[in-house]
Amino acid sequence: MEYSRILELYIQYLSGTLSPEEARQVEQWRQNDEDFRRQWEQLEEEGKQMNASSYLESINSDYALQSIKFNRKKSNSKYKFLAAASFLLLLSVAAYWVFENPKTSKSITSLDLPKKETIKLISQEGVIELKKDSVQQTIALKNTTLTTGNGSLQYASTDTAINTLSVPDGQTYMIKLSDGTEVWLNAGSKLRFPFSFVGKRTVSIEGEAFFKVATDAGKPFIVNTPLTTIQVLGTSFNVNTYNAGKVKTALVDGRVKTNNRNGTEEDLKPGMMAEYSQSNGFTTGKFDEEEVLSWRNGIYYYHKMPLANLLDEASRFYGVKFRIESKEPIDRYITGLMDRNRLEDFLSDLKTTASIDFTVKDKEILIRL
Repeated sequence: MEYSRILELYIQYLSGTLSPEEARQVEQWRQNDEDFRRQWEQLEEEGKQMNASSYLESINSDYALQSIKFNRKKSNSKYKFLAAASFLLLLSVAAYWVFENPKTSKSITSLDLPKKETIKLISQEGVIELKKDSVQQTIALKNTTLTTGNGSLQYASTDTAINTLSVPDGQTYMIKLSDGTEVWLNAGSKLRFPFSFVGKRTVSIEGEAFFKVATDAGKPFIVNTPLTTIQVLGTSFNVNTYNAGKVKTALVDGRVKTNNRNGTEEDLKPGMMAEYSQSNGFTTGKFDEEEVLSWRNGIYYYHKMPLANLLDEASRFYGVKFRIESKEPIDRYITGLMDRNRLEDFLSDLKTTASIDFTVKDKEILIRL
């Protein structure tokens, strides 16, 4: 039996969540399986050294997620144990950080799911499909030469017409603009921009993007969102417009000003985020850079999120439609994280920790409570 499964059973044993059938099976393995007994006894010894029972009693979901977040790269037994305990008590989807064993992950091809849509560049010369593979490709247009490869696009052009870069659900992409500004687009996002800037450097974003703006004191960089305008000179920041009626602007370094259509303005310093809503205006505060920018590494954190909202996020994150089949009101809140490369782990963990089941039908994932 794989270590990951034995560790999971041991944490369930400590937390009192083993079913009677599982408890009987564990006892049989301890008596008859020498390898199982050896690993179980090793876990018991580690648990005693760490006072694991007290840890299980005192841990809370927010602290547990922080533990996973900041220690997920550590491989010693202590951090494996902490992350495993966190996973079970969180009702989260982070167990894979505990095991750090890619062989335990199922292949995504085992599910009958639709192929992901392609990334598209829409220009005056038509629609161009862009691949994310590592093979470099050169595409010659009338006044523009595109270079793609490794999930990014660069170009040389004198064309000033507006283009749209569209990134579908389940994917991310990076583009380097003509002034040297780098823009990372998250899933389900669109960037409107000219190949060549004239005067002000102005672009528009829908969805979520991280900007690393090239400094040019003579030409401010303007980002238009559906509700706000962001003005910068040279800086790094994240903008999120996923939720209708809200815009979040998180400044990593430099300085930005963001204002709404009525002229209300917020001047941000590094480490601060401004959230604008049509109902409440601007609110500002500090933000967790690891969480806000984790999407660039294929990770999404969520805190006490209603299950219905989580599945909406998962649809965009994985590029697969989730749908809940339930006639009952849904009252479940979940804390954890998603990994874009581990859809099966997400589904398996939800099944175990949120008491749901799932099937794939008509290219959708149906969730049954």
